[in-house]
Amino acid sequence: MYEDFRSNCNEEVIIKIIGKTSLEYPMIDQQKLREILYLSFHNYNVLPIEKSLVASDVEDRIMMYLAVKKLDGLSAKTLKNYKLELFKLSNTIIKPVNLITTNDLRYYLAIRGKNLKSTSLSTVISYLKSFFDWMHQEEFIERDPTRKIKQPKKEKRLRHALTIDEIERLRDACNTVRQRALLETLYATACRLSEIKDLNIDDINFSTLTTRVIGKGNKERIVYLNAKSKLYLQKYLNTRTDKNSALFVSTKHPYGRLGVRAIEREISKIGEQAKIQKQIYPHILRHSFATHALASGMTLDIIQRILGHSDPATTQIYSALNDTAVQQEYKKLNF
Repeated sequence: MYEDFRSNCNEEVIIKIIGKTSLEYPMIDQQKLREILYLSFHNYNVLPIEKSLVASDVEDRIMMYLAVKKLDGLSAKTLKNYKLELFKLSNTIIKPVNLITTNDLRYYLAIRGKNLKSTSLSTVISYLKSFFDWMHQEEFIERDPTRKIKQPKKEKRLRHALTIDEIERLRDACNTVRQRALLETLYATACRLSEIKDLNIDDINFSTLTTRVIGKGNKERIVYLNAKSKLYLQKYLNTRTDKNSALFVSTKHPYGRLGVRAIEREISKIGEQAKIQKQIYPHILRHSFATHALASGMTLDIIQRILGHSDPATTQIYSALNDTAVQQEYKKLNF
């Protein structure tokens, strides 16, 4: 029993070291580091220092959790979001992790939820549930304090897509070939902003009008171009004199890849040029594609595949939005 205890302590220290080192040096070879640490601790037994009851070990558990999740393949962005939220928790609830109760977490969520929408609060709860479920599975805690915490009811709001006329106004308002190519690519592929940002020129197959993108959860899928997006992408690429492999780049030297904020600004600028009295941003083009595709007769399962939704329920919202299609189908009835 004691030997098992000492072995678990060694393993815990190794995981902590790997976790903290990989966060500081993301490119480090974790497997190689693990081998080195195992060899280094081979003839040593690491035992924990007794802590007082008021001390908190939450931060250490968070680092271990992040290290494990990184090995599981979570993206750097997702890990960052988990880290920010969990460290807010550790700075609010100052006590050993095995003493954190459901009421402690309800208190924390009451503070966090003051200025959050229900969707954002739901995300926070999901982070906490994942973290405490992991600690329960790893037997760091006897009970999962998030088990009795329920997700808030989702706000059912109909998000309004752009009309076909508004899409045409955006097209006409583009002042540069890059603006038009960016607009057409976002609308035709229905890609997420991050997916468009990561696209390279070599990813585009102009013969088949397809491209492969890496979406959420590091999942690869094929998305499609149409005639307009092909035309303006080729026009845009013909104006390029740089050697950057990125599909969309800045207009000034050193012609770096357009980032998320730069793409958002460019699409917003097109909306201002079109004088459309609503906020124009990349995701509304993805949303509009799905709405227009459904109105044109595309089935939800095909739309789900194009959008890269893992859960069909996420795509299902478009069936609720499409009142026009429902009315048209109703008129077909003959009784």
